[in-house]
Amino acid sequence: MHRRTFVKQTGAAALAVTTTGSSGPFVHAGDKSGAKTPIVGKGEHRYECHHNWGEVPASIHWFETHGVAIDNDGFIYIKHRAGGEKPKTPADAQDSIVVFDPAGKFVRSFGKEYHGGGHGIDIRKENGQEFLYLSCMFPVNLVVKTDLKGEVVWIKQAPAEPHVYDKPNTPFSPTNVAFAPDGGFYVGDGYGSHYIHQFDKDARWVRTWGGEGVGPGKLKTPHGRWLDNRPGRACSRCQRWGCTKGCKLVAISRSVLDNRHAAWFHERAEPGCASREAAEGFPLRVPATIWKSQNDSGSSWNHFKGNC
Repeated sequence: MHRRTFVKQTGAAALAVTTTGSSGPFVHAGDKSGAKTPIVGKGEHRYECHHNWGEVPASIHWFETHGVAIDNDGFIYIKHRAGGEKPKTPADAQDSIVVFDPAGKFVRSFGKEYHGGGHGIDIRKENGQEFLYLSCMFPVNLVVKTDLKGEVVWIKQAPAEPHVYDKPNTPFSPTNVAFAPDGGFYVGDGYGSHYIHQFDKDARWVRTWGGEGVGPGKLKTPHGRWLDNRPGRACSRCQRWGCTKGCKLVAISRSVLDNRHAAWFHERAEPGCASREAAEGFPLRVPATIWKSQNDSGSSWNHFKGNC
């Protein structure tokens, strides 16, 4: 099921970030009493906002809900941090991944080992089987590939090959991944040291680039990313280089202090050559972040990520 189809069916919310100086949701309440479902979004991207969606079991108390993914059967996987830090005992941990059917009925939950670090979650089909790619921020600091029931395929810590984490206590706190069409993937160290790491289809390290900064090729909190392989997307650097493939990896930053929200990275550089990677930053409309709201019982999940 396409994410937009799901959002429309469930009446979930999309928060739009515009290309103008203003940002944030456009909320159009049906009436002052709140009796009607509020509408969020603008233009083609308008959605009803249904609060308290899903039959959440008593064992789940939503913390910060950072990621949503949908499998081929339409089942919805919600990843939340489960808590603000590592649990003091295993008994204190709660599942960080909660699965619902398309109607919102609870199916299963798992991932106590990721308590405190639940962030990105993405699904990809590989040789007929779907897998989860889990990005776990601090204090867990891992990227994990599992099947749809949480059985681990591999676990990755900070890569040793680029030597950017050689200094003790250099932070690695991954936030999201992006999939490459050749079966590889990119990991963004969004809450750690601001690098992007590329891996091949066998999960072997290929190259690393970025690091904190505002100059070409540098990043500041590369929070989310996706691979834009649409035709006709060439930018000014593509034209100067004679590149016909267009822009590729798009990294979205949570830092808006310098008004540089996004960076486009090309595949022109040779593996490991971070200095030849080039980026251009632009404010733009981007997919919205998931936000969570609690009622008094601490078990209210309100917004799905929309496709803006």
